[in-house]
Amino acid sequence: MVVVDLDGTLIKANSFVLFYRFLFSATLRRWRLLGTGRICAWALLRRMRLISHRRFKWEIMKVADAVLLDGDYKIFADELINFINPRVGEYVSAHKDVVLATAASVEYASELARHLGIRYYVATERPPSLRFKDYVECRGSEKVRRVSEALPDCRITEAITDHMDDLPLLLAAYGKQVLVNPASTTLAAATEAGLKPEIWE
Repeated sequence: MVVVDLDGTLIKANSFVLFYRFLFSATLRRWRLLGTGRICAWALLRRMRLISHRRFKWEIMKVADAVLLDGDYKIFADELINFINPRVGEYVSAHKDVVLATAASVEYASELARHLGIRYYVATERPPSLRFKDYVECRGSEKVRRVSEALPDCRITEAITDHMDDLPLLLAAYGKQVLVNPASTTLAAATEAGLKPEIWE
């Protein structure tokens, strides 16, 4: 089973940044100016480092709930196709058992997976309680746990990512480990962990 990350790996971009810009444009087109103001306010707080990325994502998705229609997520996912990393995209397309494992929100990650014909995905979801304190991003060891929970009878043979947050995922892959355009800190962390990943651009 091949497990591939999204941001910086399958696509050459940060999908969340693209998403809140997409959402911002939607609030203006639909005259949902309260949503526009909320995005600006939360973005400012995040830029000033007064809130966490996790909190920012939570609040942006609440605005999305109020502004976007179900079909908008498909439209946005279609736009992400323009940012596909050709080498990673071709590799994923050539394999049947692929899991898209990402910290991105499931609302659009699921649409992208369907568009690309990827059978399985795990992503960040809002908790059933709808409480921020229960909101857990699909990253690090949590990503590995969710992949194992979703596909308990499968083993991770290959892991493809770009970031040191996914070190647990790389360690879980008993076959090939791939780093896509890694930062020096990511490469150093992988080396320190005893890994010898392939490096892709």
